[in-house]
Amino acid sequence: MNIVHIDEIRPGMVLAADVRDSNGRFLAGKGELLDESHLRIFRIWGVTEIESENGDDLNFRNSSLEVISEELWEEASEAVVRRMGVATADEHPASSELRRIFTLRTARWLSENPELSAAADGAAAIVEDERAMAAPPMRIDPRRFLDEEVELVSLPAILTQILAAINNPLSSATCLAEIISRDQGLAAKLLKMANSSYFGFPGRVDTISRAVTIVGTNQLSMLAMGAMVVAKVQDIPSDLMDMESYWKHCIACGIGARVLMGSRRTGNPEMYFVAGLLHSLGHLVLMKYFPIQSRYALLESRKRNIPLTVLEKELFGFDHAWFGGAILKRWKFPFQLEQAVRYQYMPLKATSPMDVTMVHIAGILAKGMDPGWKHGYPLPPLDCKAWDLVQLAPSILSPTLNLMAGQVDGMYRMLFDKSRKDS
Repeated sequence: MNIVHIDEIRPGMVLAADVRDSNGRFLAGKGELLDESHLRIFRIWGVTEIESENGDDLNFRNSSLEVISEELWEEASEAVVRRMGVATADEHPASSELRRIFTLRTARWLSENPELSAAADGAAAIVEDERAMAAPPMRIDPRRFLDEEVELVSLPAILTQILAAINNPLSSATCLAEIISRDQGLAAKLLKMANSSYFGFPGRVDTISRAVTIVGTNQLSMLAMGAMVVAKVQDIPSDLMDMESYWKHCIACGIGARVLMGSRRTGNPEMYFVAGLLHSLGHLVLMKYFPIQSRYALLESRKRNIPLTVLEKELFGFDHAWFGGAILKRWKFPFQLEQAVRYQYMPLKATSPMDVTMVHIAGILAKGMDPGWKHGYPLPPLDCKAWDLVQLAPSILSPTLNLMAGQVDGMYRMLFDKSRKDS
């Protein structure tokens, strides 16, 4: 009997034990001969490893290895070292697994884009924004900014009503359904999500009332809040930020946080999706209202190869995570959301560190999804103490990243009403 990682499972393997998802749902039984349909089911339900009777067979081991040249692997490894730093002898197993899957993903990317592997190296490939680099570092008074910026602080009436319903213990599911139904665009978006593979309900969900019943009051209200915030803060000029890439990154983080929290069978999974979706809200607002200073911080982060949050604290006196939490607090969003955004890089400082750690891990995975090549920004370090606290197996990282990559485009189309052709 052998433990086989999800990425190494192959048709023809024989199960040595039943396979169940994180909620105990039976997926396959001991003695079953695996085929492609099993692999699809395992990935959909977040299975990270199985027990196999013949998993140590040399043929299976060889078949799980991709043909990646040594030169390409070294090139990919160098790119990941630039983003993660050099591996140490006592590197945490979770950090080692992140390094492995990011290197593999980068190697695949280079293999599929051979013209980019020969890109100009060093600073020649970095397009410097002279205006940004010439801007003197300035400190910002975030509380004064939030006091004075009426457009940012004011929320759409429908979102204010949803928040009031969430915070009112006497509010019913029917009340929430009535509020959401007043906004046809929001209602249509939520129905799309309810009928998508994201939830995987067997029957069609035709009304918001039914969606509230099936998805749940808290879950649907969280999704409604996320959708409304996305609509409110997406008007950033394209010369400052690629908004499609930004939102896909945030959506990926949300998917990852939801998957990781689901593996623990606790909490409201949609709350973690929205926390991931909004985890970079502070960065987006800084980019919108302080574009030159924000661009300066980004370029300095890449130039000096240190995390963006370090540069932001150095330049502004706070980082985008703290700022995002302050905005959500001003909006009177649920405390858990505010904490997940504010402490995403320091989860052990949060009131509920186990919850925030899921967003912390998902954020690193989302950043690592983009190979970034030689000139990618450095990745935030994994908080190993927080990882140990949540007691996840490193083997969960690869399938979580695969689910994030597989679902992000579909969720983006739903949130932004894009067709496949548009995206």
